[in-house]
Amino acid sequence: MQEKCEKCGKPKYPEGGQKPALVKRVYESGKPKYQLRQGEEGLSIFDAKIPDIAILAKFRAGADIDTKSVDEIESKGLTVVQTHGDCEYLQNDELEDNHWEIRPEPEMTRSQFKAALKTL
Repeated sequence: MQEKCEKCGKPKYPEGGQKPALVKRVYESGKPKYQLRQGEEGLSIFDAKIPDIAILAKFRAGADIDTKSVDEIESKGLTVVQTHGDCEYLQNDELEDNHWEIRPEPEMTRSQFKAALKTL
């Protein structure tokens, strides 16, 4: 059975989504673009088809966007999976439905994951 969001009932891990060629990562200017925070299992990214202004509208002033190809991300031993975006925070179906995460391959340790992220 598909795990569902407790807030809105949408599947947490949608199936059948076409993996985008390019993705966008929101980061705080002056800080690392691909840094894993305590407790995070993956890094949020969005399909690059979403306009920057639509994404940045949901983040703090001063946030910026970096664009990468999925091929480049996956060449580092990482994987890109579609996930349901935080509906309470995003409050935007287009963002929620085009939300992905950079995740480690199953055999990666957390320290290996962090090291791979630093190469992006």
